[in-house]
Amino acid sequence: IWETQVLPVPMDTPAAVGEVSIYPPKTGFTFRVCTFPPDSEYDKAAAYKESLDALQGGGTYRGESEIPGMHVHDTLDIVTVVSGELHIVLETGETLLRQGDSVVVRGVLHSWSNKTDKPVVLTSLMMSASVDG
Repeated sequence: IWETQVLPVPMDTPAAVGEVSIYPPKTGFTFRVCTFPPDSEYDKAAAYKESLDALQGGGTYRGESEIPGMHVHDTLDIVTVVSGELHIVLETGETLLRQGDSVVVRGVLHSWSNKTDKPVVLTSLMMSASVDG
């Protein structure tokens, strides 16, 4: 929906998104709205690889993981569930997120799981992050 190259954002910045990529601009952010279908309706491992490849994030996918859809990228993400229920899946377990819940994902290996029979809609604010501090 929105992307900016710099912070602070000039108030006259046009509402335009550049080339679609999983990675936000190095000095800005990307704001997205995403929909996840129920897990029962698709092959999660194949779909994650396909969507990450389409977003130029193929290197973030960890297909060798025993958990389908595991991926990691050097971003700080603020994810909020708009409608539905979604599990964030980590190597150590998973947590259910309901409508209105938010989670901050800081460069950790993760996946998403929609165990319901309805699509889930979420927003994601992604910012570049440094592991060096």
